[in-house]
Amino acid sequence: MLSSIIAPLKDLQHGFKPIVDAGNKILQNDALQPLEIAVSVLSSGAYQERGLGVYLLGRLSLNHPAALELLLKHVVNDPSWQVQEMLAKALDDYCRMKGYEKALPEIKQWIKAPHPALNRAVIEGLRIWTSRPYFKEHPEVAVTLISSLVTKLPQKDNIYLTRSVGNALRDIKKKYPDLVKRETGKWKLTDPAIATAYKLVYK
Repeated sequence: MLSSIIAPLKDLQHGFKPIVDAGNKILQNDALQPLEIAVSVLSSGAYQERGLGVYLLGRLSLNHPAALELLLKHVVNDPSWQVQEMLAKALDDYCRMKGYEKALPEIKQWIKAPHPALNRAVIEGLRIWTSRPYFKEHPEVAVTLISSLVTKLPQKDNIYLTRSVGNALRDIKKKYPDLVKRETGKWKLTDPAIATAYKLVYK
């Protein structure tokens, strides 16, 4: 049964819905062990299978500390951008299940982490931030958290992280232009990385 769920994923060329659907089938089958399956497919040579593992870990992360630890220490180093997209979803799944306000300590920790892929994953996972519970009522918190990465952009020199910061704030600017304008007014635009993020905000 498991092989019939996983095997078709190798033919996947675009999108993530088949991965999510396969993961849900595993989670809904009491005869399967989703954590064991997740760990086993993380070493697969196919990004689709690793993405499945990441999705499962995200869904299990609230009640299984080992699942969250794998996401933060192992998956974050995966070279596949598709797997990194699944990591972003997994972190959002964790925050959603725990409650975004209760997950604030972890969110802050991930944003402060030295690994740019982890920083990017939380920024991307929670987009659009102000459509999420808690941040919808406290958009200023979202703006402050995202903007806290700006001073680190030059040191991390990661264009993907720079784009995530700029795009996430552009999302928020549509509803809260004054909040974003006030925050970006503090940025030192003489730095190329910060200037790039700024341009994205006001693109």
